[in-house]
Amino acid sequence: DESGRLEAIYRAKQLHRRPDGSHHLVEPRVELYQRNGQQTILRADEAAVYGEQLDRGANVRRAKLRGNVTIYFDPSTAPDRKPVEQRPDEVIRVHVDDVEFDREHLSIYTEGRVTVFAPQADVYGRGLSITWNESPRELRLLRIEHGQYMAVYDVPEELNVFSLPG
Repeated sequence: DESGRLEAIYRAKQLHRRPDGSHHLVEPRVELYQRNGQQTILRADEAAVYGEQLDRGANVRRAKLRGNVTIYFDPSTAPDRKPVEQRPDEVIRVHVDDVEFDREHLSIYTEGRVTVFAPQADVYGRGLSITWNESPRELRLLRIEHGQYMAVYDVPEELNVFSLPG
């Protein structure tokens, strides 16, 4: 950013430019860094990326990720924490087959199967919508359109309105 803070890292095992100006990426990984130290990480088998080349790098406008797509939301702010892959029980992990990413609308979307694993709950369903703010960079919405199964492990006391025998 303007003050020299790292905002994002884009990596891929291979990068191929297409005639339409887009890029095909093999095993892309995107790391987004919030001001408070939290991270969001996206991984996939492949991606089609649309954007523009800038002096300081690239401005990715939109992308379509396919194959074993995983999105990690890491709430930790500890600077010396282990990578998210080594702390699966501490992060929110979203798994989909394919997803569309749009920076102009600040959204991530898929109609397909979605699985969310989090310390508080696991959710299985179809259709996923995620939106966020850029400044400050924060998650605004994470919605599963058609839920199929949910297991809740940690209910905050203010939401604990159910009383079940045993």
